[in-house]
Amino acid sequence: MYNDFIFRRNIIVDANEKFKEKKRICKSTSSEMNNNCDDWAQLDLEIIGKKIKKIQFCASGCSLLLASCYLFEKILINKTISEAQILLENYKEMIKSQKIIPILEDLNALFMVKSHPNRVICIKLPLFLLQKQIENHENS
Repeated sequence: MYNDFIFRRNIIVDANEKFKEKKRICKSTSSEMNNNCDDWAQLDLEIIGKKIKKIQFCASGCSLLLASCYLFEKILINKTISEAQILLENYKEMIKSQKIIPILEDLNALFMVKSHPNRVICIKLPLFLLQKQIENHENS
């Protein structure tokens, strides 16, 4: 299913549209930018106990960036920190290997992006933000 280009494209287009539907105001100062194209993302992440209770990205950029932000919001809400870290490691592996990893669900729509090096940075922006904020939470 994720090997089908049209299927992947539809997931990306749909996620991009859903990201844009929601009014987004981020309070966090945690942000990342792709210096090659000026795409950027911010993340508001609320962790209560060991669970992600709120996750919201604010972003401006290409459809891949917006789609990856939306798909992370969808997959990580109500996950434990351990579950989130497993998903993030699998996401890194998917990008590197260009292989579908079932646990990632619709994030697999992005598995062929490695063939476009500039786009890889865009789909990694949410990853960098999530890793940074989870690490900050664990160290506090």
